[in-house]
Amino acid sequence: MAKINRRHVYIEKIIIYCFLCSMVISVWAVRTPKSTLGSDSLRTVLSIISYFMIIMELGLSLFILKPIFNIWALLLAIWPVLYWIYIHIWAYEIESFAITSPIIVCVFAMQSNDVKKEVFSLFRKVMVIISFIAIICYVSYMLNLGLSYSVVPYYDGRMYQNYVNFYDISFLYINSTSTRVCGIVDCQVKLTHFYV
Repeated sequence: MAKINRRHVYIEKIIIYCFLCSMVISVWAVRTPKSTLGSDSLRTVLSIISYFMIIMELGLSLFILKPIFNIWALLLAIWPVLYWIYIHIWAYEIESFAITSPIIVCVFAMQSNDVKKEVFSLFRKVMVIISFIAIICYVSYMLNLGLSYSVVPYYDGRMYQNYVNFYDISFLYINSTSTRVCGIVDCQVKLTHFYV
């Protein structure tokens, strides 16, 4: 019995880190469609990692842990897929998230509350680290402290809109009137997609 329990805890830890990896990749600005940040090869590698994480999450969750479903968890798990289908059928001109997002949310909805809490706790720590790095990059840029960066065009090449790219880790958005840290608010908003 103790051996089975240890195995269960070990598998839950793997699932936690798979979800953490999926969440970080899904909110990273480099992975955004039509992004001028990062390279195509980096986006390809991130996509491969993302698909691998989904396979791990599905496989470990469904076939090894075998979660017990209740009707509300099942409805919450199915909702993102239905929303994705709606967006792509009725509002196809609106750019929306990929099919991987609702799949991740569905599998996440099946997890125990302990797994969800641990994933959110770890993700919050990652966000704090990213925010700290972003503040350092912002201060370095504004005070010209010499931290190297590149300036790349904004998504569609709009005039007077650019990104300041600090090694694909932190980004500043610049337009004709302001400079702001980019991505932190987007990450916090996207995080709510995972809370089921």
